[in-house]
Amino acid sequence: MEEHLAGLTGQSEPEDSVVWHSVGANIAALSGWSTPERHEALEAALHARFGNHPDDDQALDHLPAPLQERVLALIPLMREANHSAHHEVAD
Repeated sequence: MEEHLAGLTGQSEPEDSVVWHSVGANIAALSGWSTPERHEALEAALHARFGNHPDDDQALDHLPAPLQERVLALIPLMREANHSAHHEVAD
C-alpha cells in the first residue's frame, strides 16, 4: 500500500517497487489526486479500504494519532457503502 500511495502522491519510487508505484502515479496523473492538500485524505481512505483492521488490532499503530483517528472513522462508513452496493447489485 505504501508503494501505491507514493505513486498517488508524487513521491519517489521505492527501490523494491514492482508495479504499484506506477499504477498510483498513473491514477494521480489522470485524476488530479497528486495535490498536497489531498494527500492526508487519500492516505486515510487507502488505509481504511485496504487495511486489515480490526483483524489485526495493531494494524494502524504505525500511523500518527490524527491520521489513525480519521482512518478509524472512515472504516464503518466504507463498510456501510460496500454493504449497500452489494445489496443493490443483488436486487
